[in-house]
Amino acid sequence: MTTLLTDYLVDMELDASKATAFRENPGAAMAAAGLSKKHRLLLQSRNPSKIQRAVFAERPFEAALCRPNVLFNTIQ
Repeated sequence: MTTLLTDYLVDMELDASKATAFRENPGAAMAAAGLSKKHRLLLQSRNPSKIQRAVFAERPFEAALCRPNVLFNTIQ
């Protein structure tokens, strides 16, 4: 089952162990979470604008749920 990008970003923001797993091995963490290849590549780009557009496309009325600028400024 494929995990929604928005769900994964919210999970990382709420669960420090998931954020740490992403920081230590992004590819493994994203694969274990069930992200699609498209979303894995998007997150690996670490481009907050592109990530935000993808989140908005996925859930246009809930885009404020995850804040890629916050996530990717702290996970570097």
